[in-house]
Amino acid sequence: MILFDVHVICAGNFGREVAAFVPECLPSGEYRLASVRDLFVDQPFTAAPTDRFVIATSDPILRLRLGAHLAAHRAELVSLVHPRAYVASSASIGAGCLVLPLSFVGVNARLAPNVAINVQATVGHDVELGPGCMVQPHAMLAGRVTAGRACLFSAHSFVAAGLSVGENSRLAPGVMVSRSIAADSLAAGNPATARVLYRPLDELLR
Repeated sequence: MILFDVHVICAGNFGREVAAFVPECLPSGEYRLASVRDLFVDQPFTAAPTDRFVIATSDPILRLRLGAHLAAHRAELVSLVHPRAYVASSASIGAGCLVLPLSFVGVNARLAPNVAINVQATVGHDVELGPGCMVQPHAMLAGRVTAGRACLFSAHSFVAAGLSVGENSRLAPGVMVSRSIAADSLAAGNPATARVLYRPLDELLR
């Protein structure tokens, strides 16, 4: 018996990929994929009690804005944890998270709501990721890394153990981070250098 209709928000390429994982992540007898569609943050909509939503954008700020928009309309997010991902039994996965195939979430790792871990990414033991973070394919966060809201870890980026990444920061592809990074920064190079380039996150979310 179908109990919930799943709506994948953001109909781009990542959205199509995430939609393909829905039947593999959720019980087919209870959930069905109902739509893959765009939703603008100023667009009114009505969510039925049986609707569940998945945010499928790789833009961390847009993840937060869409999450807030859905929450304002009392819409409920559902997490997708693929059966071919490894998630330690002691790890914590917040509402609306994506944990896609062949990714790794280690012992005591904590994913806040609306975090996305793409394929073959590694989130080490005791890592803490703030809301809206995006970890792209083959990125690796070593143990005890902490990250604030809306951070982007691009493909093949690496963050050494015990470091912190301030909210609204971006790591370029392939970057190797060996020092903690301030908020609103772009980290690039190898080894990484970081510069504060972005407006504060709370300004961007207004």
